Amino acid sequence: MSFDRSRVSIAATILLLLLPVAANAITVDRVTVTGRGESRDMAIVSAERAAVRMVANRYMARDATDEEHQLVIDQVLARSKSYLNSFEILDDRVDDAGITEITAEARVDVDRLVTTLRNLDIAVTLLDPGPGQVVEGRR
Repeated sequence: MSFDRSRVSIAATILLLLLPVAANAITVDRVTVTGRGESRDMAIVSAERAAVRMVANRYMARDATDEEHQLVIDQVLARSKSYLNSFEILDDRVDDAGITEITAEARVDVDRLVTTLRNLDIAVTLLDPGPGQVVEGRR
């Protein structure tokens, strides 16, 4: 009997130790995107928006209306940077016409993005974490 009580006590202690980690955990979706613009800054903004749009499209219900997609463009993409957990430029080049193109890896905060979509009354489909998703500690 005391052996069972010890096992329960150990399990409870481990659970209490892991609880703060779980409370600060977030789900991020890691995507690789390309952005183009007349300047490097414009290309970065383009890539940031592309990352958030890609992830938003993954979570929006398949039967989302044109109006709901327009809401994402108007309300969400305007604040793309606020949904990014990280953004790393992998490649940067300028073509003959002077257009800058960057390729970047972005980590989009899925929890925050899905909350925004729900607040806009856009139906979302929650997916099991895929190969691009990771759960990491909040910074």
